Amino acid sequence: MNTSILSCKNLSYTIGYKKIFKNISFEIFASDFTLLTGENGSGKTSLLKLILQSSRKKEFSWGKNLLASKTENLLSYLGHENGLYSSLSLRENLTFFNRILRNPMPESQINNLLEQFQLIKRLEDPVSTFSEGMKKKSGIIRALLARPALLLLDEPLNGLDTNSTQAFLKILQTEFAATSILLVAHEIDKIFPVVKRRLHISKGELNHV
Repeated sequence: MNTSILSCKNLSYTIGYKKIFKNISFEIFASDFTLLTGENGSGKTSLLKLILQSSRKKEFSWGKNLLASKTENLLSYLGHENGLYSSLSLRENLTFFNRILRNPMPESQINNLLEQFQLIKRLEDPVSTFSEGMKKKSGIIRALLARPALLLLDEPLNGLDTNSTQAFLKILQTEFAATSILLVAHEIDKIFPVVKRRLHISKGELNHV
């Protein structure tokens, strides 16, 4: 039986006069890989951000073992912005973000990710000099540093070429197979081979597809 790590019950959310969600409920399970789909403006990004704020919302409840853990990083998030300081080098960025984690990633694992994304030779370069694809890969590594219970990814494939996309999906399937992942993507044909579940948002309702 799958273990639920995050449960949401009867969540409603409004922006201005627009009702984004109408009493939606869902669960995220351990080692789950869930694809979140929906039309533009349906609320996919809003849902990820609400999950980020879950500790302050009564509609969400986390697994007790996770909350009791002193080493587990609960959440990590990659949005449309990559969350990096453009004036700093890639090494400086990764060192900074890794140091503020409860359980930092070992340097050997970071180097392995850099090798797989072909960024190891650009470690000392400012992120401002990177192409958009390189910035996206750097942002992905930044999000992966936490090795969280739940990884939230908002359109992480945007800007990635075919080889980088394949490397990314392989990393998620192997090194992060124990991590629960909630991923937003429009290129669902690329994601489907690794997805375990799909949730779809339409007209304020969340459905299992």
